[in-house]
Amino acid sequence: MKKTTIEIPIWEFDLTIMVGGNYKDILREATKRKFGKDMIDEIVSDNIQSTDRGACYFCTTQYSAIMWFQSTKIDNSTINHETLHLVDWFTKYIGASGEMELRAYTFEYITKVIRQTLKKLRDEKLTP
Repeated sequence: MKKTTIEIPIWEFDLTIMVGGNYKDILREATKRKFGKDMIDEIVSDNIQSTDRGACYFCTTQYSAIMWFQSTKIDNSTINHETLHLVDWFTKYIGASGEMELRAYTFEYITKVIRQTLKKLRDEKLTP
């Protein structure tokens, strides 16, 4: 399991991207980041398996999130799916869920950063 944390400068929140591992790795990271009990419980109940492709969890006590992918060679639909969850959480968090342009630009930016990060991890052979 490998991980990297990137800051999304537009909105000043941290996104930890984790590749490989299992729900226990995600749980350790969420506990370290002081995620709320509800998110810890959700991670435990999700019990990520090696057949899962991605997941996204949001910190309810501070401004950060964890996005997990099975590998660095994940398909675009999974990246888009998890990013949409992140954008929806974020816009709800700041009270702007009805702002379509905000959602569109944020989605575009975050998916681009995630793809670049996964490519960098893959190129550096930091992940399986």
